[in-house]
Amino acid sequence: MDCYVDTSAFYAYLVVEDRYHQPVAEYLTSAVAARRTLFSSSLVLGEILGLLQIRHGLEAAARFMADVYPLVMWRWVDRGMFEDIWRLAQSQGKRGFTVVDASAVFCVRERAGSVCVAVDEDLADFGFQVYPGA
Repeated sequence: MDCYVDTSAFYAYLVVEDRYHQPVAEYLTSAVAARRTLFSSSLVLGEILGLLQIRHGLEAAARFMADVYPLVMWRWVDRGMFEDIWRLAQSQGKRGFTVVDASAVFCVRERAGSVCVAVDEDLADFGFQVYPGA
């Protein structure tokens, strides 16, 4: 079973002080040990690099690129996919449901049977299994 990794999970995994660090780290460590494919979108990549750089400095973003980036299968969002993502984000009518969240929906739908690793419930609203959850 493949695992979609959301920005919230990457952040919790990397930041020891994050309240979700332990459950996310345990889940991702076991997923990697079980040789499950970790995947995410290029929009998540941009978001996590930005968060790390702003909150922890460029060195933290560089560590992500060196240590985590190579372990993840990245779904690069092209123009056509982005237009679909934008329509989904608009259709939700929620301030907190972003284009990054919408990209997750499309990525998970492409890999039927995948689970989501996230610490928010946006993806559960689409019927996806979310671990460890908020």
